[in-house]
Amino acid sequence: MPLCFMTYDFLVFLKMKVLKTYYYIYYNIYNNMNNILYKYRFYLDFLFTSYFLAKSHKS
Repeated sequence: MPLCFMTYDFLVFLKMKVLKTYYYIYYNIYNNMNNILYKYRFYLDFLFTSYFLAKSHKS
C-alpha cells in the first residue's frame, strides 16, 4: 500500500516536472512572439488596415 502511494506520488511529481518544463518553453515562445508583435505592431496595423479598407471598397 505505501509503495503504491509512493509510486503515485512519484508519477505526479514527474508529471508536474514535465508540465513545468513545457510551460516554461511555451511561455518563452509566447513572450518572444509578443516582443516581435510589439516591435512590428504599427507595421502589422498598417497592413491590416489597408487590407480591410481594400476589402470594404471592393464590395
